[in-house]
Amino acid sequence: MTTTTTISEDKREETRVTYEHRFRRKGETHWSGYGFDCAPDGTLDREYPNYAEVAASDKYEDEGVVSWTQRTMLCSCGSGQHSWLEYDARGIPLIKVCDDCKESRLGVYRPDVLTDSNYWHDEPLYED
Repeated sequence: MTTTTTISEDKREETRVTYEHRFRRKGETHWSGYGFDCAPDGTLDREYPNYAEVAASDKYEDEGVVSWTQRTMLCSCGSGQHSWLEYDARGIPLIKVCDDCKESRLGVYRPDVLTDSNYWHDEPLYED
């Protein structure tokens, strides 16, 4: 697939757009046919042995260039990296981190909170 990737100026969102030139099998209600990787303008990014055959066939309808977008939120520290949730030793979500900020963000928690599931606490963890 031909994909363009951009990262926002604040480095908090990654956007990926993928392009394909599609040919749908005539009479099908769902997509069934061929998809060829292409640039946004429809230019194929490589040679496909069966492209000319499919394009000339009366079995397929030319749907043109189809694209889809995927947006991913990146770490809020501004590193531009993908983030994940870190959990305490009991499996309770604590904070989203990336490789750049993991050490500093988890450093505000007591070490036993991250390693000992029986760590001391003075507030109820679960409501009855």
